[in-house]
Amino acid sequence: MMRPGLGVGVFIRNGDSVLMSYRKDNGYLALPGGHLELYEEFEDCAIREVKEETNLDIENPQIFQMVNVVKKEIQHHFVVVFLTADYNEKSELMNVEPNKHSDWKWINAQVFQQHYDEKQLFYGLMKLIDRFGKAENLFNLIFNK
Repeated sequence: MMRPGLGVGVFIRNGDSVLMSYRKDNGYLALPGGHLELYEEFEDCAIREVKEETNLDIENPQIFQMVNVVKKEIQHHFVVVFLTADYNEKSELMNVEPNKHSDWKWINAQVFQQHYDEKQLFYGLMKLIDRFGKAENLFNLIFNK
């Protein structure tokens, strides 16, 4: 029997923006993150995936939200645990996996909303905005406003 995948997406806070990149497999704007490994805690997965994809060390990873993404038409079922974390300026941002991602960029709520309106956010992020109504509401929670 097939089972849903399980992974994390990490909102890395820096000023009023979060770190995002376009995925090369589908062109959607996405957060750093990836699959949870066996026996791995969500926070450890966030630290590992962010390091693997961006070379950044993050601080204070905390579980934030969770979504269940079901896309039967493309046989996609994934549970995504979103975490927030703080940017550590001592580490150097790099695109460690250029075959998977475009260069990483800091994205504010306005740009995030534009990508939502154009349906160009990764599936789990679309569902998260649906929950909160608009990007500004989501960003207020991410940044504890």
